[in-house]
Amino acid sequence: MVPPAARGLPDAAAADRELWAILEIDSRDYHFSPRDWQATLRRHAELETGGYSVIHIVPSELRDADDFVRRVRRWLTACRRAQRT
Repeated sequence: MVPPAARGLPDAAAADRELWAILEIDSRDYHFSPRDWQATLRRHAELETGGYSVIHIVPSELRDADDFVRRVRRWLTACRRAQRT
């Protein structure tokens, strides 16, 4: 469950006994102004305070699907390791 203070739904989430992780896709259109950037940072902090690991990507990273999948897999593996300790 995403903490109530972190309003809105994440772009992707995994939550089970071994892993609490959220992937956020952050475009300039919605995260560029000082106010929007501050809201993004606040949301990130709230999610991490709630026990989630959070990764931020930009939409252009989705163009190379193989690279994107490799990066997310590495990140998820690191999350699992970190959350076990």
